[in-house]
Amino acid sequence: MLPPSRTRSLIDVMDRRGIATMFLLDSPDVTFDSDTAFEGYDETVMTQLAMKRQYPGRFRVFYTYPASDVDGPRKAARLADQGIDGLKFYNGLLTLREQLGPIDSRAMYAAYSLANARGLPVIIHVEATVAAERREFERVLSDFPRVTFVCPHLCCVQSNLELLDAMLAAHPNLFTDGGPWHRVGAFAVREPEKFRAFYIAHSDRIMFASDSVFEDRLDEHPGLDNILECERNLLETKYFSSFRSPDVMAGLYLPRAALEDIFFKTAQQVFPERSPKKL
Repeated sequence: MLPPSRTRSLIDVMDRRGIATMFLLDSPDVTFDSDTAFEGYDETVMTQLAMKRQYPGRFRVFYTYPASDVDGPRKAARLADQGIDGLKFYNGLLTLREQLGPIDSRAMYAAYSLANARGLPVIIHVEATVAAERREFERVLSDFPRVTFVCPHLCCVQSNLELLDAMLAAHPNLFTDGGPWHRVGAFAVREPEKFRAFYIAHSDRIMFASDSVFEDRLDEHPGLDNILECERNLLETKYFSSFRSPDVMAGLYLPRAALEDIFFKTAQQVFPERSPKKL
């Protein structure tokens, strides 16, 4: 997690790569160390809100908590007044699923109800190729039609885009993103025409993403700067070179209208500007 005092270098990277706004996803300690528990998220979100205050308009903050945290909805409501922009949940992550429980549990329905009442979008990791997870998630999508849900990484269906195509058609409140490389880009360069057609067809439901961790070590290869360059080139160019491969790779070479959706317009629709409540 980047302390506020070191945020300037992150802003510099964003400026070089044309990133107007970056989303800070509250992460528990277990995200970075499998030997730890789902904890630390309350401390992380306060640091992220400080970053947001330091650079107004450049960051959006998404708060997380596990279903076992019975105080989670109350804390999330208070944080909504302090400036969080949405909620982030990890229930569908296979390594945490047993610990966090189903996507459609009673505790999670309390979270979605809060999101509905406060107008908060929800980012939730779902492995949609796992039938049980997909059924749980689609039940939630149907039961909360006014809540905007983002299922990142193309909902983890990179080898079966037809699944996500059907989900997008059935649920107008569902959106996704095209990061990170190992989840999306590595597959897209092998089947560029298939991914190009999918991105064009659904550009108004897809956002640009890298899902990267920035630790302020810009001299360490590859660095966030190079990661963002690679992932933009995947979308914008027909062929490109990158640290990710010794070979020239095929890009998607998306038309301008699709790029405008993916880089700007979809996110503006999904994440309207929020202001903290004046106390």
